[in-house]
Amino acid sequence: MTDLIGNQSIAPERACKDALLIFVNPLAFDLARRRMPRSAAGLLRLLPTTETARVAGCDVHVFQRHGAAIPSIDEAGAMHHGQMGEGFGARLEAAIAELSARGYTRIVVVGRDCPDLSTTDVQAAFTALRAGHDWVLGPDHAGGCYLIGLHAGSASALRGIRWHCGADFAALVERTARVPRLVLDPKADVDNVHDLRRIAAAGAALSALATLILARVTGDLARACNVGLAFVFHALQALRVRQQLAPPVAGA
Repeated sequence: MTDLIGNQSIAPERACKDALLIFVNPLAFDLARRRMPRSAAGLLRLLPTTETARVAGCDVHVFQRHGAAIPSIDEAGAMHHGQMGEGFGARLEAAIAELSARGYTRIVVVGRDCPDLSTTDVQAAFTALRAGHDWVLGPDHAGGCYLIGLHAGSASALRGIRWHCGADFAALVERTARVPRLVLDPKADVDNVHDLRRIAAAGAALSALATLILARVTGDLARACNVGLAFVFHALQALRVRQQLAPPVAGA
């Protein structure tokens, strides 16, 4: 490391060796690239950093493209950095190198385009790394990765990977074939409107939100109203069950 006056120094020993690296673009950039309205921001979400840190026992570092060059710490305790380098691969490797220089030895990398990603997944990745796994890979539905867990000293295996081409998961599987690794269950990313349609048709917890966003994109306001009313109805039903209230009177 180099201090503010240019002297070389050794990275201080850290009590916490685990870092969650959230690698993101500005939200407005991500929405525009996917041709989605701002109402889709709930799907392209940043992990709740305070809960993540508490559950997984890690420090949280957010590396944002076009972010500030000087790191800053937010109210939740997450440190924010600007990404450095040309191209996704170079920026990712630079972020991992920065955390390694800060004394972290186990790093889990996630983005914010996987709505089903949970703190449980992050915790499972750190648990595997602490138990001796060299890598943790979370494959997405399109051949990429929604999560990559690694030891800082293994980051050279990322060099030369062709990212965002639907082949990075396969390439990492091949490169880590001879070392202990954990592969998590596949999850779906949200890369475009087609992914919204898939989520809306799946009947999962996010299907109503995906349907509402689709209606906004396509201009189908009647469908949006119907979905919105159905969502409110089911929410009220769930509230009645939780509060043990009587069902509504017929005709009321």
